[in-house]
Amino acid sequence: MQNAPNLLSEALAPFAHPSFLAVALGALVLGALTGISGVFLVLSRRSLMGDVLAHAAVPGMALAWLVSRENAQWVFTVGAIVSLGLAWLVIAKLSAHRSLHADAALSCTLALFFGTGLVLLTECAKRPGFGETGLERMFLGSLATILPEETKLGLAILMVFVAFLFATWPTLVRALFDPEGSRLRGLPVRLLHVVLAGLLLLSLAHGMRNLGILLLLSLCVIPAMFARHLTHHLANMCLLSSLFGAAFCLVGGGWSALPNGPPTGPSIVLVASVAFVTYVAARRCIPMLTHARARVFPREERPRAPWI
Repeated sequence: MQNAPNLLSEALAPFAHPSFLAVALGALVLGALTGISGVFLVLSRRSLMGDVLAHAAVPGMALAWLVSRENAQWVFTVGAIVSLGLAWLVIAKLSAHRSLHADAALSCTLALFFGTGLVLLTECAKRPGFGETGLERMFLGSLATILPEETKLGLAILMVFVAFLFATWPTLVRALFDPEGSRLRGLPVRLLHVVLAGLLLLSLAHGMRNLGILLLLSLCVIPAMFARHLTHHLANMCLLSSLFGAAFCLVGGGWSALPNGPPTGPSIVLVASVAFVTYVAARRCIPMLTHARARVFPREERPRAPWI
């Protein structure tokens, strides 16, 4: 019993470190960014495409380092965005063929880009200085290595994303969920889709190195699904998903910061999964939660168009 205070102080030591505040702020920004991005991936039924795109960023990041030999975050971000854009175009071209189903196009793109990325990573490992890049940790993520510049970049992306949503909200909602009617009204549907896709790709590319490629999609989908169970209003869903994502990243990142803690990506996904499964199980077992949800989000207050 006398060693209990010492064990507690050792466990809380990482949280008292000055750098933990910077890591916590980075976790909050990344969580909010992935949460709000996951809403549009889930509602547009492109969750699997998000997983394919997350793996498709590997060759771009590896090739960017081979060409530049710099460890700057912007180098990896530019390489990931270029690779993601190419993967998006390949999926669109393959899906345009009637003889190929969408899942076949996604599988081909995943195999092509991820296989190429593994080959390029093997080539990178042979070059001096590769161990300082941290690319070998990008599969499971590491929030402890997040830099202040990465946090500022993520905050800038989040602010641009939110500003875009505020500026185009009614038009964007109609273009997403009623594209044919929006085209008849003369709305710039294609432009809105391209800008939204670019912001989603930028968000995915930014969070890959710190949150992990293999589990990045889970960090986007679980907060969005959690919010979807609580509300049918798109604005509320975006807000709740970003809050859930920030909370999960903060708790999971703090867990991974403990001595002998798990990697960042698995710890955050485990925290989010346990919270979501616990809520769903409790909701079915305790009718009080269903009544509380109905009082907070009453059905009569929902608009006719369920996503506006």
